[in-house]
Amino acid sequence: IPWFVAINYPLAYSCMDRRRNLIPASWTHQNLDDYDEFMSCPYSDGYDRLPRSHWLAEILLSNTLSVCASSLEISSHQGIGEETEAHNSSKNHDGNNRIEENLHHCEEIAYNAIGILYDYLLRRHALDMRFQAESARARITGMFAIPFLEMTVKDITSLMRIEPANRVRCLWLLCLLHIFQESPEQLLRDQLRLYCNSKGNTSLSKFIRLIKMCILSFQVFIGDSTSKQFSRVFNGIPRYVQDITWLVQESFNTICAMIILLIDECADILLVFPEERKKTAQGVFDCLLFVLTTPQSSVTQTRGLGAVSLGIEKFGVSTFLETVSDNFQHWARVLISLMNSTALSVRSVAVDFIVSVIGGVFDEVGSIDEISLVFLTVMPEVVAREIGLYCLKGQINDMRDVEVCLWPLRRALGDLEETNPDDDDRVDVQLAPILVTFCQACQAIIDGVLIELRLEGENCIIAGKRFNRNRQPDNIKESNNAWQGHAFDADEESLYEAASIFQPETAPMQRLRWLLTLKALHESKGQWLEAAETYLLCARTIAESIPHISSIWRPSLFTLWRDPRRSPWLTALADGTMPNAKQSVKELISFADRFLESPTLLMTGTLKIQASDPISTFHGKLYYPTVPSLCAMLSSVSTEATKLYAAEGGTEVLAFSRLEHLLKNVMDIVDTHKSTGLEMVNDTTSLRERRKRFAEEHAALRRTSNSVNSLLARLAESMVSLEKRNTNVDSFPNLIRGKHIFVRLTLLGKKPRRFEESTSIPTFLEWGSPFICRVRSSCIAKAQASNNPKVKKGRNSIASQGSLEDKICEAFAAQFLEALCDELSFQSVILCTKSPSEGRLSREGGSKTFLVVTMVQMSNAFSNNGGSNDIIESKRFYSKNFLSNPAAQDPENDRDVNGPMTIIESTVAQHFPCALSRQRTIITTEFVPGGNS
Repeated sequence: IPWFVAINYPLAYSCMDRRRNLIPASWTHQNLDDYDEFMSCPYSDGYDRLPRSHWLAEILLSNTLSVCASSLEISSHQGIGEETEAHNSSKNHDGNNRIEENLHHCEEIAYNAIGILYDYLLRRHALDMRFQAESARARITGMFAIPFLEMTVKDITSLMRIEPANRVRCLWLLCLLHIFQESPEQLLRDQLRLYCNSKGNTSLSKFIRLIKMCILSFQVFIGDSTSKQFSRVFNGIPRYVQDITWLVQESFNTICAMIILLIDECADILLVFPEERKKTAQGVFDCLLFVLTTPQSSVTQTRGLGAVSLGIEKFGVSTFLETVSDNFQHWARVLISLMNSTALSVRSVAVDFIVSVIGGVFDEVGSIDEISLVFLTVMPEVVAREIGLYCLKGQINDMRDVEVCLWPLRRALGDLEETNPDDDDRVDVQLAPILVTFCQACQAIIDGVLIELRLEGENCIIAGKRFNRNRQPDNIKESNNAWQGHAFDADEESLYEAASIFQPETAPMQRLRWLLTLKALHESKGQWLEAAETYLLCARTIAESIPHISSIWRPSLFTLWRDPRRSPWLTALADGTMPNAKQSVKELISFADRFLESPTLLMTGTLKIQASDPISTFHGKLYYPTVPSLCAMLSSVSTEATKLYAAEGGTEVLAFSRLEHLLKNVMDIVDTHKSTGLEMVNDTTSLRERRKRFAEEHAALRRTSNSVNSLLARLAESMVSLEKRNTNVDSFPNLIRGKHIFVRLTLLGKKPRRFEESTSIPTFLEWGSPFICRVRSSCIAKAQASNNPKVKKGRNSIASQGSLEDKICEAFAAQFLEALCDELSFQSVILCTKSPSEGRLSREGGSKTFLVVTMVQMSNAFSNNGGSNDIIESKRFYSKNFLSNPAAQDPENDRDVNGPMTIIESTVAQHFPCALSRQRTIITTEFVPGGNS
């Protein structure tokens, strides 16, 4: 009677396995062997002659799965053979029909066989109200678990030969997921330990391959709102099915839970088999990458990230980086995308995982340069893709919406930056400042993407959709100025920081990309000198990268975000109301790709954003630059730089000095290349090919040297002719001749909202901190053309006497006044040429904003002969300051009266002129003439 009952209703499973011990006790797996005493045998000789438990379920499983696998095997071989026969026989007109009939017949047999297992053994028990208790479901599923897993692993080859969306494969794998979900956990753990027991056993790798097959098959259900695929698998939609979203979520949740179980059970056992452990880790991380790439619910994403974190904990960071190898850039893409999730749980787990990876790498290597290079390189592509996704959903109408859709990512980076070594033992004390720099660079790159979109102006197209650059409030008139409302944005600083984080020796193309964007920004503002300086910085970057061309790192295109054959869910990214979803997704892919790298970067020295893919190899990796291509770029940017210097005017000495230094660097590279010979040509080709390549590289370097030399010769001739014509001396020689006009800019008093909180590009001005700014030539021309200053009698104008300095200050401050008046009232903004007194600030600082613009003179630290007219660069500036006399006030005009004079010297970090038009003052010293400082 007990054995008969066991046939119809299985035994209950517990943590104490009462079956035969699968794994013998050892030092690595210690267990108790004395629980076999619970196993009783009805015969005195010890041999069990009765059927063992679940024998009937095993017979049914064996028959159904064998018929299904054999039919699939016959279908695959027969299809290949008859297709060849029909192709070779031109007289057989009915060959195609016969092939289709045979294949359809075999597929029907396989479908009916697996349908018996699914319908009679699984579905009916799952829907029967008598077996809805958790213990009952586990005991019923336990009847089929072990034989089903063994036969599925055995017949994995038959499943791999058919398409992922095949209905037989989908139904088979649905049964597998049911086993994963409902089987007793201890039963699955025992089976996994059995797979890990011996060296060279391929069952575990096949099991992981089964999990990956489940991911590939069930991703076809994502976005299938019409349930077409679901209906094809089940021969119609059952009455109890209203929406298949639950199927996708439960399938991937079960897959993630099974992966967690596999990692927890096998990672420690495989320590005795290092190679098998490495292969297991590689398979597990590949499966999780597939899961996290697909659009899932926040629950599934959190569970998937939890599985990855467990894998990092069990296998270690070094094993993770070794197994993912070059695919780490794809992990970086996925993690950045998850950091922009609107779900707080997903963002928190993603940040926690990045902290684990960065902390582990820093503990082992002592640096995070390599992984930070990967993250920062793919960051603009992911940011552009996130913007495109929101655009496809119809949630973006202007630039403000673009900024809003990136708030979650900025908040996640802020959380990563605020990681405290005192609270998290994964973060070393020395890692904390490096982590801050890394997060700030990420924020700067996000700013750079927004700036590139602004540079496109009214022609900005996101994922095929054209939209307005900005939505103006009703109280603001439309302006032709493309940068209205962005006067205080730290756009130059963000682009310069994004470029500076990349080194010429390892990532010159990434550095050039942001420098060229900075150049385009300067050109849009009419700052020709800064644009020329940026071009020369590009030239120096190219020259420094040529000796290290073999160590340059290049990214790859992410296939899972591009190929609809491998990712059929891509069409689901577009809004269901869009008429052509495939075309919209294709435009999204192209839009994101051009932010990874401009398609024209390797061909020209100018930034031309086009809607085409970057140049890549067959495997998706972007092409490596060559010495001839870099030399062509260097010649191009040097020529363009001289044109921009000429557009600024009066900068011949500075341009000659910059090009002379560049020529010296190029000549050093030519000499090094000639002396090292073929050693620089790191290639595995024949000696003849290496010699040919060496000759081409040396010739390209020589041509570049001659090109820069010819530019120097033309500049020298221009300087001689200019010196002959320049005989008059102006009253303001340093202002007019060299046109190096600098002012000190400070904001005091009441803070506008723009300076109190910033969720987009931050402000370059720190409240109360002075900045040294170079005045562009258009402001100087405007001030010179104004013979009589037309000063409004308002609170925001300078009561000047018509001096040239005041005109220049007022022309320079016009854009900042306009930006302040857009937010504040016209009467609450005051423009002045000296800092207000403390008494005036205390009286009016709570209701008024003071915009202080003061003319400064460049110190002659780098003059050629000590004269102030020959200064070409400096980082020290001085100005006269008249102290306010509190005893003498002008109550009629409410202005301070000048008192004693002092000299204020301001020092910045870099020498002006440079690639930035403004810099924060780092040292300020005030002197009293004839006294002490």
